[in-house]
Amino acid sequence: MTPPHQDDAPRLYVLRIWFEHDGLLQVWRASIRLQDQRRAFSSPHDLLSFLEAEVARDGPDRNG
Repeated sequence: MTPPHQDDAPRLYVLRIWFEHDGLLQVWRASIRLQDQRRAFSSPHDLLSFLEAEVARDGPDRNG
C-alpha cells in the first residue's frame, strides 16, 4: 500500500477495528484505508508493523 503522493503531502488513514465471531470465539480484525486503497489485518501486531513501516519510509529527519 504505497499510493503515489507528493513528498510533503500529509496522509490521512482511516482505521477500523472490530471483532468477528468464529464459532464461540471473538476474533480481532482491522482495516486501514488510504485514499482508494484498503488493507486488512488479523492481528494488532501486523497492523502496528504496517504503520511502523509507513512512518519509517518518510525517514527520521522528515518530521523533525
